[in-house]
Amino acid sequence: MRPSEREPESRTLPPIWLSVVVAVFFGGLVALRMDPGVLEPALDGGNDFLAFYAGAKLGGTPDLYNPEKAREIQLGSAGMVAKGLSFVRLPYFALFLKPLGMLPYKTAYLVWQIANVAALVGFLALWKATPPKLTVALACCLAPALVSCLINGQDVFFLLLWIGLAARLLALNRPVAAGLVLSLCLQKYHLFALAPLWIVGQRRWRAGVGVCAGAAGLLALSFVGAGWSWPVEYLRVLSAPAIHPGVEVMPNIHGLASMDGFPFGFEVLLVALVAAAVWYVCRHGSEDYAMCATLAGGLLVSWHAYPADASLLIPAAAILLHKSSCRPTRILTFICVFPMTHVLFKRGVFPFDHVLHLSMLGMIAAMLIEVRRFRNPPTR
Repeated sequence: MRPSEREPESRTLPPIWLSVVVAVFFGGLVALRMDPGVLEPALDGGNDFLAFYAGAKLGGTPDLYNPEKAREIQLGSAGMVAKGLSFVRLPYFALFLKPLGMLPYKTAYLVWQIANVAALVGFLALWKATPPKLTVALACCLAPALVSCLINGQDVFFLLLWIGLAARLLALNRPVAAGLVLSLCLQKYHLFALAPLWIVGQRRWRAGVGVCAGAAGLLALSFVGAGWSWPVEYLRVLSAPAIHPGVEVMPNIHGLASMDGFPFGFEVLLVALVAAAVWYVCRHGSEDYAMCATLAGGLLVSWHAYPADASLLIPAAAILLHKSSCRPTRILTFICVFPMTHVLFKRGVFPFDHVLHLSMLGMIAAMLIEVRRFRNPPTR
């Protein structure tokens, strides 16, 4: 019997469970005690959207990754400059943002934030793998990560929308269309480095065709919009230290290794162990567990991630808390979405500055053990 089949699909969220989640949510917000100095740039648009706006203006030109041009646009449009300056997404995404570049900065920023909230609502409406009450409750639990996304003007909510839409298409037996939608996650490809393990391990060949076709189209669009030299310029931007500030707050193995000063070899070993565990879960576990392991593992092995990216744990946690009957898995999953976990992690409060990393590692290990107990290879 597969792990996802041991719990009835009709199981609903107990009211007392929901009450606890809501209480924890408000407690987490109180504990967060955000400094008004953090909210001010969020209200004025003095965050990562500055780089997105520069990309929207420079999209389709050879200067997309030119820091001086980005500075000029940011100063001229918003009167301030982003810390990282340059646009850090692939060129096709800058073309998608072109309509925002036609608007004044303040208006474009408002539209951007409204679109982000709409994307989150769209994900919650599309996601049918778990009871809606549970999914919404988990979104509340991960409020620190969601709020961080809005404060920083990030684009993580769009990733949730693509995941929700792809999951719905897979449920409707439209794998190629689902793969095409998943290819849009190329906007933050580093968070989905383990997606090939999901495709091969679950033998989702038709979805893989859709992903490859969509990615090829987006890369072709990138060359059309930015010319043949953009990969070299893009690598130069990625190598700039300015776009990797605060490594110690990254919710991944790279952040864990940076906090404790682990050697690079130890970091590589941990990444390899996570990838091996995700492969085993994808190869021998249910489709639900494969998705959970891929999302959590992808966040862990990413080189560049911040607290806002932990929003991707919502679908994984929703599945595990609803369908797993393994107590360690459920406990570790709950710790991953517990608001105080993210508050303490973000503030680096010893000895809790490792809790998010260790709980995610433990969650994948618990899934691996659970799948080994109920081994049942997927048939595709």
